[in-house]
Amino acid sequence: MKLAIVNNSGNVGKSTICQVLLQPRLTNSKIIKVETINSDGTDDLKFAAGEFHSIIQETDLYEHAILDIGSSNIETFMNQMKEFKDSHDDIDYFIIPITPKHKQQIDSVSTVTTLNTLGVEAEKIRFIFNQADRTIPTDRQYSVFIKNIKEVLDLIINHSNTPTIYETSAFSLLSQQDRTFNEVTNDNRDFKAMLRESTDREERLAISELRTTKQLINGVNDILDAAFLNLNLGS
Repeated sequence: MKLAIVNNSGNVGKSTICQVLLQPRLTNSKIIKVETINSDGTDDLKFAAGEFHSIIQETDLYEHAILDIGSSNIETFMNQMKEFKDSHDDIDYFIIPITPKHKQQIDSVSTVTTLNTLGVEAEKIRFIFNQADRTIPTDRQYSVFIKNIKEVLDLIINHSNTPTIYETSAFSLLSQQDRTFNEVTNDNRDFKAMLRESTDREERLAISELRTTKQLINGVNDILDAAFLNLNLGS
């Protein structure tokens, strides 16, 4: 399966969704970043959007390929997809993360319009409500997108079934600790036993922080599991 994570806007969480939602739940998957080439501390493959031929070839090498398309490269990527006739058919699903900010919602509608112009069927487009506020109904938070997508493309969004990822302090906490989401997810040490065995106050505080971080990440993972299920990728 080939997935493309796209949005004309930046700061909607495309890379995070690739890394913590999609890749861990798709066996033998590889993230391929389409962006300005620079070092970001990951081992993900990186291409500029103009290397479209190489990008498509690379996706053929993996059981699941996840294209993380940066906002600065999306216009070129879309133009290349148009030039390589019917190449959009090589991608099984286009996933569009949407945040509550007004501009990002309008840009998300524009992204769908562009895909529609290229001939991408509505059935191949998936939406994720990202960075949602738990205290506000999603149909209110994303009302600009829901309203405009209906008016522009006559698409009706069932907000109750749309994959939703809520705003969380988890990622800022991980940044403070200089740890990755997957590192914490895979840390299966028995922190309660470690606390019982330790008599040093500072060591116990450090262990306690590890334990509470693990609890927070476990909660986020439950939300991600539900979001992935609602994506309905057919895999």
